[in-house]
Amino acid sequence: MALSWNEIKDRALRFSKEWKNTTNEEADAKPFLDAFFDVFGITRKKIGTFEHKVKKLSDADGYIDLLWKGTILIEMKSRGKNLDKAFQQAIDYTHDLKQNELPKYVLVCDFYIFRLYDTEEQTTLEFTLDELVNHVQSFSYLLGYQKKTYKEQDPANIKAAELMGKLHDRLEEIGYEGHPLEVYLVRILFCLFAEDTTIFNKQQFQDYIEQRTSEDGSDLASKLQAIQTSLFVLGAHVASDSKQALGNMELISLNDIVALEENIDSMDAQLAPMRFFILPGGHPTIATAQITRTVCRRAERSLIRWVQATEHTDYEIAMAYLNRLSDYLFMVCRYLHHSLGIPEIPWNSGK
Repeated sequence: MALSWNEIKDRALRFSKEWKNTTNEEADAKPFLDAFFDVFGITRKKIGTFEHKVKKLSDADGYIDLLWKGTILIEMKSRGKNLDKAFQQAIDYTHDLKQNELPKYVLVCDFYIFRLYDTEEQTTLEFTLDELVNHVQSFSYLLGYQKKTYKEQDPANIKAAELMGKLHDRLEEIGYEGHPLEVYLVRILFCLFAEDTTIFNKQQFQDYIEQRTSEDGSDLASKLQAIQTSLFVLGAHVASDSKQALGNMELISLNDIVALEENIDSMDAQLAPMRFFILPGGHPTIATAQITRTVCRRAERSLIRWVQATEHTDYEIAMAYLNRLSDYLFMVCRYLHHSLGIPEIPWNSGK
């Protein structure tokens, strides 16, 4: 069960009193950070690693005191040490991190002074150990919350919308129309979203188009449709026992499952640990993703019943794929909460 802010403040007060005389980086940094995360009800072992090895700009090895990939990098120093130097050291470490590992926040601390740097907004907050209780909500991102800012529409977004409109009109001119056209555009939009939010690797979709399709775009449609093939092939195998009808269509492979797992891990690394059951909702896109997940679960159960009834023995990987696909879709739901800045809705059993 997630902690209330009042509970977190009580823990922050106890933490400040317990660690007020701590000074030594080498002896105390690890237990200090374990206790710090516990203030927020977070088990450090589940989200971050100590002494994460990286290559510095000088090509020498460096070790990040604590890294929670995609969320926060922490450098500890003994009390009274130069935190400006510690911050520069932390920034130096980030150059060897992958795109999805880059932290949103950098925290440098000497056990008494906390200096929190927002890498996206490029703002700094500094406070002392006994002031932590007044700043716990500055760490709300550890619990999956995001600060929502409202501003005038970005000109880049306006231009992107205009380009999507032109693409819609051009596709309509060459024969796409109605529901298939709308589905096609939604799939393109999802790929762009996935690339921008690191569900895919940075520029993976762009590189795919530039490097693996014709410059004039003549084969782009067939390339995008190939991405949807796995599930259609599975449907064909289930629908027909005729090897002649199936031809050389191969069932889903272990490589497809590996790809799902890699995407799950990539999203999970950027999220706070799940500490409660989550109710679907909060945003139409999130609710739709939850429905997609439940349909996938239903498909999995139907496939299992069909395999048992027909005594087929070659669908183990396909069943595993559907099982992992529903987990992937659940992770997409959580990631949408995170990326849209909408808090997850905890289930309350009433007990």
